[in-house]
Amino acid sequence: MQTFALACRCNASRRYHEGLPLTSLAPDDSFLRPYFETRETVFDGQVGIAGSIHFQGFDHSAPEMQARILAAWGIQLGSRFIVDIDPKGGGNGASSPSNWLTVTLNRGSALNHTLPCRDLGVSPELCDLAAVPFFGVEPRLLPAAKFNESLVAGLDTVAAFREDVYRRGSDGVGEAAL
Repeated sequence: MQTFALACRCNASRRYHEGLPLTSLAPDDSFLRPYFETRETVFDGQVGIAGSIHFQGFDHSAPEMQARILAAWGIQLGSRFIVDIDPKGGGNGASSPSNWLTVTLNRGSALNHTLPCRDLGVSPELCDLAAVPFFGVEPRLLPAAKFNESLVAGLDTVAAFREDVYRRGSDGVGEAAL
């Protein structure tokens, strides 16, 4: 009888490896369910290429440039060929708080340094494109005078981003990746 029970358990465990989706193993309200769904959809079901957008050679502290970076991100997210693997975005819809600009803007907001995009003289069309990663909510950007203070505070908050942001000593212009 024990041999029969052991054989049934072994057979049942083998069936899990033969096609049962991982989402079936997690309870309905489990935090693992969205992870398993993304993993099966993006990584198990297709070949993907991770994308990055690199910005260099301009003054990131200018509100229009901050908006342009977010707009480029919004255009990328709006493509039917792009799959955002973290659509909840750590609370802001843009991405997990895993890029230097989001950290800088969030830290600037916590320091009460940010203003709505249009209030900083950025064109309405550019502000609309910059709002795409934030589910259409107009982003709050940093005035140039407060950018470096917020950037340093953000980098102090998340030390891992220090490697992503390169500051040129001669003119202080940042070169960074998003």
